[in-house]
Amino acid sequence: MSRSSGAGGKLICRVAARLLPLLVLAFSTVAAAQDTPDFPALSDLKGKFEEAFAKLEQPINDLNSAFSQALKRLMDSETAKGHLDGVLQVQKEIEAFGDGSTFVAGSFLERETSHEALDLLRTKYLSERERLWKTGAKDRDELLKNFEKALLALEQEQTRQSRLDLALLARQTREAMARDPRFNADEAPRPGADSFPAVIHFVGKGEVELRHKGERLSYRNISTDRDKYIDGSSIEFQVEPGDVIHVRMRATAVYRSLILTIESKAGDRVIPLALEDYRYLGVKSDAAKSEPKLEELMKIDARPERGSPDGDMADMWNRKSISNLSRTTAEWIKCGNGSDWHDYAVIVQREMMLSVPSE
Repeated sequence: MSRSSGAGGKLICRVAARLLPLLVLAFSTVAAAQDTPDFPALSDLKGKFEEAFAKLEQPINDLNSAFSQALKRLMDSETAKGHLDGVLQVQKEIEAFGDGSTFVAGSFLERETSHEALDLLRTKYLSERERLWKTGAKDRDELLKNFEKALLALEQEQTRQSRLDLALLARQTREAMARDPRFNADEAPRPGADSFPAVIHFVGKGEVELRHKGERLSYRNISTDRDKYIDGSSIEFQVEPGDVIHVRMRATAVYRSLILTIESKAGDRVIPLALEDYRYLGVKSDAAKSEPKLEELMKIDARPERGSPDGDMADMWNRKSISNLSRTTAEWIKCGNGSDWHDYAVIVQREMMLSVPSE
């Protein structure tokens, strides 16, 4: 899912927010001006409300479109490979997602799949939808409040003019909004149980950069020889299945090795990265920002070579304040030769998340 949909969402929400006072004025004007028995004032109110709501929902609609397109690309890929089981699972998701029904997080989560690429696409979709939902929460609430206020004013105006049938229609519309699933918090995406705040701990010889969802993760290097070694821990971030951890390293020393583990802040869960968890992206000439795309990463089979630390690096790793599970399960990878940046990516998956046994 493109992050551009998030930026566009914030802009649209700001635009829609600026429309809200104008909508309230329009609602009040229509309520006072209407005098025909077919109640065009109520229709006009509904029309203006839906127009404003559509602006607020545009980022999520864009996300839905991007997800549908990603599913179609995955379908084409599985078809070209002749993977019948994959085709059937993706086809089922396409049909369920595009059935025209209102999105319900519970129903979405109930659709389980054993298809790795599809599962990751679904996880990323739900995560981005949740972020967009939270981003637009304040503007949605304000729009709903203003609409209900205008409906109440319309109801009171019709009552004063003894048009009780029209007043009841306005009231019924207002009461129905309380049941509208678009504003029902129970229908909002729910944070996954596999999402938790975490820190990356690592040791290496050379320079290292870390990125999560395309954003740079700063870290503290406590090595006594910082020109040669890195004994680091990243800042805290929220990790969940489907996330991409982008690792960049360059070194000219003999032991061009690196080891990483991800540990929850609570200390109860770890993601010790093994050799097979890394995908090698190749050589980069500089440290420019990069955001490897999930669909592209899934196609990469290249893995780094197994690394071996020198005595100092092994000692740093053994002294780190991490769980024994991380210390004994994470594996060293070997960085490529030369002074260029070598890029690696890790796709976080549920089966990589381990519970720390109680001691």
